[in-house]
Amino acid sequence: MARRKENIIEQLYEVTGWFWPVGVIFTLMLAGVTVLSIHWCLSYIPSGHVGEALAPLLLFRWLMPAVLSVFTLFFANKTYVTWKGL
Repeated sequence: MARRKENIIEQLYEVTGWFWPVGVIFTLMLAGVTVLSIHWCLSYIPSGHVGEALAPLLLFRWLMPAVLSVFTLFFANKTYVTWKGL
């Protein structure tokens, strides 16, 4: 039988279940990228015709920080559960 290919997020999530320090490092990296994306969203100033046309669509601009924060919470929870199981 053929195995399903796993992506890097699934592999890191599985490794976090074995070694909680890997989860801490990856969670902190995701939290940093999330903060940077929130800062980008807050400081975004539309310029040009395309930027002004997309400015009313605020939802699309905030999708990246929302998705990153969900991944951060998933990894933080898995890291905490692994650490608590010691």
